[in-house]
Amino acid sequence: MTAGVRSRTGDQRSVVTAGDRFLEGRACGGARVTGGDRTDPPVQALTSALAGLLVIAVITAITAVRFGQQAETGRTRALSGQLATDSRAALVDDLTTATRLAAAAWAIAPTDEARVTMATILSRPARAVLAGDAGRVFSVTYGPDGTRIASGADDGTVRIWNAATGRQAGAPLAGHTNEVFSVAYNRDGTRLASAGADGTVRIWDTATHERKGAALRGHGDWVRSVAFSPDGTRLASAGADGTVRLWDAGTGEQIGAPLTGHTGMVGSVAFGPGGTRVAAGGADGTVRIWDVALPNHPADLLRAVCAIAVRPFTPEEWRRYLPDDRYERSCPAG
Repeated sequence: MTAGVRSRTGDQRSVVTAGDRFLEGRACGGARVTGGDRTDPPVQALTSALAGLLVIAVITAITAVRFGQQAETGRTRALSGQLATDSRAALVDDLTTATRLAAAAWAIAPTDEARVTMATILSRPARAVLAGDAGRVFSVTYGPDGTRIASGADDGTVRIWNAATGRQAGAPLAGHTNEVFSVAYNRDGTRLASAGADGTVRIWDTATHERKGAALRGHGDWVRSVAFSPDGTRLASAGADGTVRLWDAGTGEQIGAPLTGHTGMVGSVAFGPGGTRVAAGGADGTVRIWDVALPNHPADLLRAVCAIAVRPFTPEEWRRYLPDDRYERSCPAG
């Protein structure tokens, strides 16, 4: 009996001692506190286990956050794609709703599908229909500031339109007696040139809609294309007679001889950026370029002409051509 009691008492003391050591180890944060500066194996094992559990918990939390972010990204991209699809479907009948859906799709997730949908809306086939020309419209051009559009049609008229509203600005410009194949603005938009099947080029004042001067005649057939020089002082026209002609935009007079070389109809003409060259394309399958450079100042123009003449008239030569006028040295010295 006594021995059993002693045995239980010894076991209890052993348990108490082990518990004390465990509590002391927890109080010291797991530091080695026993004699000889050593950590008891049970405490060390418990600390390691707790540290491992903490690492596992952190990794699990990070993984969960990442999976959550990926899931949210997938959800928003899918929603953006659905809105983009709905936008394209609405574009047929309801432009306003289509644009709002496209904007919402991009706001939710700037995906390629949302971007393409917005581009599709902005490049839709027709923003406005300008109706007024009777029959076919052969040529159209924007004014330099983008506020006006000019068109030429087979009813022989030229019309000017408000580019923002699509409404016709004023009465048609009438004068051609047949189809108008080409229209072109000068650089400041104050003049508009037109060319047509009646073989003429006409210049119009865009403010008054009145024709400026007489019709420019010289082509022996349809005039298919017309263009202003960059400085607005000259016009180039291309005709079915196979020629390109230059005109003074102020006086309407033809400048020099026709530019030849094409063996068929010339359908298009354009000045180079500096106004020194003209290019034309024709039915003969070629594009041809001519040097049409002119000095900008009259004095420079005179010097260029005199350089070709080599010298001015002598007094004797002058009297032959101008017997009643006093001799003038027509070219500058040197």
